[in-house]
This record gives sequence, structure tokens and C-alpha cells, in this order.
Amino acid sequence: MADTRRADIDWLRIGAVLLLVPFHTACVYGVWGDFYVRGTERSLLLSALIVTGCSAWHMPLLFWLAGASARMSIAARGARGFLAERVRRLLIPFVFGVLVVVPPQSYLACLARGTWSGGYASWYPRQFFTIGPTGLSGYEGGFTPAHLWFVLFLFAYVCVSFPLLKWLAGDASARARGHLAALLENPAVFWLAPVPFMLAQLVPDIGDKNIPYFLLIFLAGFLWQADARIAAALERRRRAALVVGLLCITAPITGWILGVHRDFWLAGKVLDISYEGFAMWCLVVALVGYGKRLTGLRPAVLPHLAEAAYPFYILHQTVVVCAAYLLLPFALPPLAAFLIVTAGAGTFTALLYLVLVRPLNPVRLFFGMKPKRKRAAA
Repeated sequence: MADTRRADIDWLRIGAVLLLVPFHTACVYGVWGDFYVRGTERSLLLSALIVTGCSAWHMPLLFWLAGASARMSIAARGARGFLAERVRRLLIPFVFGVLVVVPPQSYLACLARGTWSGGYASWYPRQFFTIGPTGLSGYEGGFTPAHLWFVLFLFAYVCVSFPLLKWLAGDASARARGHLAALLENPAVFWLAPVPFMLAQLVPDIGDKNIPYFLLIFLAGFLWQADARIAAALERRRRAALVVGLLCITAPITGWILGVHRDFWLAGKVLDISYEGFAMWCLVVALVGYGKRLTGLRPAVLPHLAEAAYPFYILHQTVVVCAAYLLLPFALPPLAAFLIVTAGAGTFTALLYLVLVRPLNPVRLFFGMKPKRKRAAA
């Protein structure tokens, strides 16, 4: 079986998953948007630095890496084995997560807003399977996939684009991939490459998420892994992409901190999606380009961290919401509360994984993990 692990992809995914803890904690204590639990005091700085600073590239990076992993899985398992692996890796954890891991977030949203005062056992059958006022976000209670929308989208993308994925992975597409790599060597084409992502954002969102936008990013990651010529063409632009990408996110962060309203520096929908698509392209290309330097960094702990990343992702947001809810009565300053919840939720999520998930084969199945091999007797 072909190798299905790349150290650079593992490191990037581990970092992106760990960043979700402070990101979702900042959603609790930031000044705008909604979330399951909101802090009594909120910080503009947290919104500007963490939410604005990460939104353009964070989830796109995870979709890009998921596309690359899909390419490696097809190479290792073949088409039929790939589909079976996707069911085990995506569909089973999604169903389990939505029914077991996610509901406490919606329940605590009801408690925090005063729309429910009873226990969880009575709330779950009566309220979770209804659609709340904020739709599938579940921010005010009701049914929601919560953060597992990412897993749902990945499974849907595999099902919808499977014939295309097989073609892109095969020899029949080698010539087309070569033409694409040659085009990306042209500076004008490279800097215009974000245009399809921008156009995808014109499609109306479903549940505040843009389906074609993330699909294109998933396919871009697949192509990046499928052809070394494409990866090399992008890697050569990593320095310029990093500079431009950082400039893209620095402008809105500075604007928020200085009190310049968003409509001033992003005048309307067209400029908004142009910024997001361009910043995403530059920063993801820079991250995967510089991330290639991590290919040779393979400490003994890396396989264990890589294995833990997905269960950590599934668990983390529920732990963040629980920790933030428990801290509400103390009415702490937002930055102090942010640090406490980030550290506490990150630590407790890791403990849950180490105690309840990693050692137990029946539980591992529901988190998309392979069964733990029994050690041979001495």
C-alpha cells in the first residue's frame, strides 16, 4: 500500500486543529457575530486579531489538506477502498458527533438565553430535533451539526465529485495537469487564480456556508497532491504570496482596531469576496509552500499527534462551549476569560481523547480511527 502520510500535511493539520480552540473561544468573547454562549463582556481585540486574522485562510487550509489526503487515500486504497474509508472516516463520526457530541452546545445555548430551565435528559428529545430561530447554526437552540459541518461537506464533496477525483488521480489527466502547472508558472495566471474562488462566493450560502467555494478549495488541494509539477509551481510563489496575504489580512485588522468601519475599507459585496478569495489563495499557498520544509521533521510523537487531530477536532468545540458557560457567573474581563477557557478547554479535550477515545476500540470507531492493534505476547 502506498504511503498515506506526509509529515508536512500532518504538521499543518495539527496546527490548524489546535488553532480552533482559541478561534472558537474568541467567538465567545468577541464583539460581533453570534455563538452558542456569549461572554458578558467582549473584546474588539479578540475579534480583530483572531477571528478576522484567521477567517480568510483557516478553514480553507483544512479543506485544502483534506483534498490532498483524499488523493493519497485513492492512491493507497483504490477507488472502492477509498469510498469505504471515507464512510468510516467521515460519515460514521458525523452521525455520532451530531447525535452525541454536539447537542450539549445547543442545550447550553438554551440555558444561557433562558429559553429552557430543565435538565438535559428532558431537553434532548423535545428540543434538539427542532429547528431553532437561527436555523441550522443552533446558536439559540435546536438541531445543528455545529462545527461538524466541515465533516458533512467533505463527505458530500467526495460523493458528488468522485468521478472527477478518479480522473484527476489517473494518467488520463496527466496532460491537463501539466498544462495547469505551466500556466501557474506565469505570474499573471498565478495572481488571477483566485478569481474562480471569488466567483464561487457569489452563490448564495446555505447555513452561512458556501458550498462551491469550499469544494473548489478541496479540489485545489487534491490537484496539489496529485501532481508534483503543480505543487512546485505554487511553492515557487510562496514568498510573494505570504507578503501579499499578510497585507490582505492586516488591512481589516488595523481597520477594526482603529475603529474604521468595515464598509469603509470593504465597499460592498464584490470587494468583500475579492478580499476573502485573494487572501485565502495567498495565505494557503504560502502555508503549504513553507510547510514543505517540515517534510523531514518526523519525531516519534508525530504519528500520535496526527492520529489525535481528528478526534480533537470533533470534541473541542463542545468543550469550549461548556467551559465558557461554566465561567459566565464570574463575569471575568474578556481577555482573562479567553485565556482561561482556551487553556482549560484545550487541556480537557486532550484528556478526553487520551482517556475515553484513544485506548477504547469501540469508541475509536465513532471518531474515525482504526482499531488499536493488540501487542503480541512476549
